[in-house]
Amino acid sequence: MRVLHIVAQASQVDPPLARCLASLNCGDALLLIDGAADVARRGHADAARLEALPADVAVCVLVGSASAAGQTGSELIPRATLVDFAGFVDLTVVCDTSVTWC
Repeated sequence: MRVLHIVAQASQVDPPLARCLASLNCGDALLLIDGAADVARRGHADAARLEALPADVAVCVLVGSASAAGQTGSELIPRATLVDFAGFVDLTVVCDTSVTWC
């Protein structure tokens, strides 16, 4: 079963990202939104953890969240893909279920 994992916060206390990464399986998709979008920025402390994920785990960042954080595609790690709202909907269609981590 393919799962869409949506992470909305990059909190240092009880970090949702750490819990999410521990639950990812091959073929899953990770969507970073809101405050978590910054994690996919080059140089972020957790960016290396995203780069180390299996190649078949999609790493996506919602465009609106990246823009709000002052990011364009060039600031993101190479494996991160920007998705707009239509792309978000597409992820919900191709994945069997979703989990929001916050």
